[in-house]
Amino acid sequence: VVGTPGMTPAVSSPMAGGVTPIARRGFTQCARVMCASRGAALVPWRCLSRPFETTRPSSAVHPRLRTSSPSAGIAGYTLVSRIFDPTTWLDRLATYHSARGVTTCAASSSAAGGTRGSVTHQLAAADAIASDTNDVDDPQSSIYPWYQRSFWVSQVTGPAVKQSARLMASRLDFDDPLGIDLTLRGASSSAATTSTETETEKGPPLKKKTTTKRKTLYDYALDVKRQHPKKVLLIRVGEFYEAIGFDAVILVMHAGLNPMGTTGVPKAGCPLVNVQETLDRLTSKGHNVVVCEEVPSMNTYGQRPSPKERYVASIVTPASPQYVVGAAANGDDVAFDGHAPPPVVAVAATAIGYTLVSVECDLRRVTVLQGLTAESAAARLASAGHAPPLFRHDSLDAGFGALGAAARGISGQTRRLRMEIGAILAAAVEASGRDGDNTNGASSSAHQRYDSKDPVSGVLDIVRREYNLAPDTKFEIVKVDGGPGSQPPSLHRPYPLSLATAQQLGALPSRSVPPLLQHLLPASINAPAACRAYIQELLLHPPPRDTARAISRACVLLTSLAPSDGGVPRLEVTPPGKIAKLLRTREGSHVFFAELVAMVRAVRSTLEHDSQTVRAAGEALLNPTSLKVGRPVDLVSLIESCVLTEKIVAGVIAAEVLELPVTEAALVELTEQIRDEDSDENDEKDLFDDGDELSRYSETPDAPPRVPHVPFRFLRLNEPWRGRVRREVLLRQLTSVEMAALAVSNAIEEDLLPLLLQANETGPKSKVKTFLEHDQRNNVLWVRGLSLGVAKTAIESGVPLIHPVDRWGKEIPDRWSTQRVEQAVNAYRVACAECGAQVANELKLLADSLSGLTSDLVAAATFSAIATAVSLHAQHAFSKQWHPAELLPPGDVTTPWTSQGLTPFWMPRGGVGGPTVANDVTVDGLTILTGPNMAGKSTVLRATAVCALLSSCGLFVPCTKAVVPHFDSLIVRMSSTDSPREGLSSYAVEMGEVSTMLEIATARSLVFIDELGRGTEANHGTAMSGAVVEALDRKGTRGIFATHLHGLLDLDLETSPYVRRMKMQTVADDNGKRLTPTWRVVKGECRQSLALQTAVDMGVSESVVLRGHALLSQVLFNEASKVLVVDNGEGRDVQNVSPPSSAPPLKQLAAYLTQEFHDLDNTRGDCDTVTTKTEVGFIAHTQTPPPAATAWTVVYVLRRGDGRAYVGESDDLFSRLERHRQSAKKEALATNNPRASKVECAFVRVKKEQGGKSAARLLEARVIRKLVGDDVPLISGSDARNTRFGSAGGGA
Repeated sequence: VVGTPGMTPAVSSPMAGGVTPIARRGFTQCARVMCASRGAALVPWRCLSRPFETTRPSSAVHPRLRTSSPSAGIAGYTLVSRIFDPTTWLDRLATYHSARGVTTCAASSSAAGGTRGSVTHQLAAADAIASDTNDVDDPQSSIYPWYQRSFWVSQVTGPAVKQSARLMASRLDFDDPLGIDLTLRGASSSAATTSTETETEKGPPLKKKTTTKRKTLYDYALDVKRQHPKKVLLIRVGEFYEAIGFDAVILVMHAGLNPMGTTGVPKAGCPLVNVQETLDRLTSKGHNVVVCEEVPSMNTYGQRPSPKERYVASIVTPASPQYVVGAAANGDDVAFDGHAPPPVVAVAATAIGYTLVSVECDLRRVTVLQGLTAESAAARLASAGHAPPLFRHDSLDAGFGALGAAARGISGQTRRLRMEIGAILAAAVEASGRDGDNTNGASSSAHQRYDSKDPVSGVLDIVRREYNLAPDTKFEIVKVDGGPGSQPPSLHRPYPLSLATAQQLGALPSRSVPPLLQHLLPASINAPAACRAYIQELLLHPPPRDTARAISRACVLLTSLAPSDGGVPRLEVTPPGKIAKLLRTREGSHVFFAELVAMVRAVRSTLEHDSQTVRAAGEALLNPTSLKVGRPVDLVSLIESCVLTEKIVAGVIAAEVLELPVTEAALVELTEQIRDEDSDENDEKDLFDDGDELSRYSETPDAPPRVPHVPFRFLRLNEPWRGRVRREVLLRQLTSVEMAALAVSNAIEEDLLPLLLQANETGPKSKVKTFLEHDQRNNVLWVRGLSLGVAKTAIESGVPLIHPVDRWGKEIPDRWSTQRVEQAVNAYRVACAECGAQVANELKLLADSLSGLTSDLVAAATFSAIATAVSLHAQHAFSKQWHPAELLPPGDVTTPWTSQGLTPFWMPRGGVGGPTVANDVTVDGLTILTGPNMAGKSTVLRATAVCALLSSCGLFVPCTKAVVPHFDSLIVRMSSTDSPREGLSSYAVEMGEVSTMLEIATARSLVFIDELGRGTEANHGTAMSGAVVEALDRKGTRGIFATHLHGLLDLDLETSPYVRRMKMQTVADDNGKRLTPTWRVVKGECRQSLALQTAVDMGVSESVVLRGHALLSQVLFNEASKVLVVDNGEGRDVQNVSPPSSAPPLKQLAAYLTQEFHDLDNTRGDCDTVTTKTEVGFIAHTQTPPPAATAWTVVYVLRRGDGRAYVGESDDLFSRLERHRQSAKKEALATNNPRASKVECAFVRVKKEQGGKSAARLLEARVIRKLVGDDVPLISGSDARNTRFGSAGGGA
């Protein structure tokens, strides 16, 4: 059956008597129906090359059959029926499979019992053909079970694909694991080909001869893709890295490359020099890349190279993004970003909390952070990020991830557990910059489940498999306890900050919160990224108390150095991952080893400094170094390792590279070399092609020695390895190179120099001079510009001139040389290649010599980064007049926490009378802090919390003096918003945070709460706030509770004497009408909010503020009248609770309206005068307002049949009255009171010149107060719409 696009395949069955549609998974059934009913095979269109030709729409979900010629019988389909020969079909099917490198199951070769064959054999053949269709519903092809079809379809299709990539995707074959259509130009597969030969017509049966050819690029890529089905392949092809099929589309989409051609097989690639840039772009999008290199081989000059074998050189991932293969041989310094690459992260749940398993692939280190709360785990992921995907252990579904004794042992997912896991996964998605349903990212989901008895060993197995590591690859496991119950009491390390706490304190980026890190270190240009990362890591998870003391002591020592102490060594910040990776892969270049020596030399100089103060500071910083690397770092062993590293490297790397002092003998030799340069150089300058841009390097230590008659550029480009290692290490190879260079010089001098001089003396002056050219493409020296006549004369005189050949063996007719020169140049090239290989080998041997010191070198690099970070912080904080805090012992829980001269960290400290007001804050229990708006409550709360955090990290604090006890946790809850993802309101989020806070808070905890309960109604918020204060006080928790809910001050709270009341001070101005905050914390309580005054200060219009004053009186009046909250369906929710009575008739209600309208002129001095003539309109319950009322601003009073009244204002009386009547009908049905559905109305129009909207709102408020005062039963005594101006036609 051949169908047209968009139609369902169908078959015509005589037995069925019509057309029978077949489902997409019914292709085999379709074949069986045809074979059984008609004795014919279902032959797909062009099935000899593939099951059926397909074209893909942008969704690439359903294949579309190409249309063949119309045929009678079935509309839109062609039924191809013929005599079926199963042997022929199976042979052709096997040929097709063999071309794709797939072995087909043997079918019955005895199917041909006659010309038609039996039905059974026909069904078997039909099944074989149908099974090759690779049904789109099956994510795994039956031919390639490892093929991730749905993954690649999602990567290269969809609306996010740009035009160039979309055109490439249209040429993909989604039935192929590589996306290659083997019928297109540029595609071939030579895995196996079968040819059939017949000896004679009556001879023996057919003989098959199978010949195996060398694998093509397609075959090699298919083999690699089989092992790495979801990775992008970059394959070295000469001077390029190429990708084909799906991988080529990915390169065009995410690496910014252009397609290689617009027809044929989709291809894309990059030159060698741009491979790291290409890899960076791919890994930044979350892709893992397999880089395949060609096996290096020495090719004889003048002959085409034989086909090269390839091998998997490296797997580059977001967790290990640097490609280092060939760095040692090329002398490249691989750039490692100061920011450590994101680790591979797995999340699991235990009975004591959540566990984060972070795998640093380059360091071969695993950090296991146990006992985390969901918020702490989310903060960790938000700060450090992770290499996608996030691995999610099955324990997260078991139910024991929820903390608290009451929640342990619960089976199945609870709502709270789902919320916690959702918070962790949401933080992971946000940190990776992708959404969970990423269409064109590296994976189809942001997280991936895995199952293992041990979460750590399980994720390590995944890493070993995905990174192509040996199964026995060792990883160092560092366990860090970070939650309640996860650590012994002797450790005394505070718990990690929650995500909300970190954001509110500025430790993590957050809108409107000053970034804390910017105020702890100098500008980023002066602070390496590794230093900033370490300080942020301290903030997110404060260290144990002894480590904090060590950091604090180092800060104090570094800021107390005297001139006699001398200078401090300049430490080199080398990424530890760079050291570990380059030594392990043996790809360290001479530049890397020079950097390594500079780092260990500075570390040793610090630890062995002449100044006792500097030495003490360095020894103190060994404590945080040990904590960071997860093992004790001994002073003596670290110094010994540094000394040994310097000695080993200095024995191989050239002294000039290591920046060691050049010996006097070397200076003399270099001077003599410069003075003894050929005096005839200027005369010969025009005869030899020498690059001016390289001439300035001719006297550098790594430059090759000058050789007469040989262009310096030729020497320089053939000897790039010179100066990398010591001469004595390469004495034999260097001697061979220099002797070969002299041989080239002698050959040129004897064979070509006389010819060059003669040609330039006898030739016409107007012609191009004859000179010795350096052809860089072929890396040879040829004579150029020699006329044919001069050449013939030279040959006749005995000069053996020849036309040379290029590197492929092609003769160059306009260039000249001699056989001796060609042989000398070739010998020189070979000697240079051998010497370069020996240089690379010496560097690899050097890496092997240092492999046993890798652990100590990583510790030295960590020490260097930490010492630099602490030094920069101490210097920066000292210049800002910050001071160290006094850290109390962990066992001291009675000494009050005091901070004198405390200022916010983002404000400058100016001392007494300076620009920033300093406060003295003492916290020995729970402090209830009140104060008006803009008085500084939140500022004081945040500044105090940051002071506690910085002191717990051992850093300087913005105080004159601070005495800080040891806290096991720091919790800050300052604001909450709703969470639409979880379906939670802002108050629900608040209560979730309170629940977690109350579970982990202890007598050693420090809690800061701001505006708890503002997400709900004030009375209920006040009650919950009081309950939280009591709960924290019972635990003995210290902290500050800031609130505007003044009703909390009137509650009879059951608290201890340690609960104190403080307020933000305000003073009155000279006339006593305005209060001004002083931003000082004093004893007492404040019941003023200054809300209206703050509105004026922030630029709110005067009319709105005046309306607020009017409504404030109404609110206070309603409170005094004891109003009750109800819901009438109109948004008016305040009803008087006095005994209901019947409202007066509508005309009397209209009189209220008229009277207040006339009196409005006497009470509004800031509005235009209204007219005294008032027209009142009446609308009976059977009438509607006039059409023009839709454009009027009116104040109306309505009366319902049940005796209640309502006052309001509107810009569209028609719609408003209709909604009132609909609401009355619903209430009448609910109460079985038909009279309530009758609504009549009286209204007055307030024209624009009478005050418009503003006057209407004031009139509405006056009428409401008048009716309330006269005990008229109202549906509502308050109008929510009176708080802002509305648009015409707005809802009630």
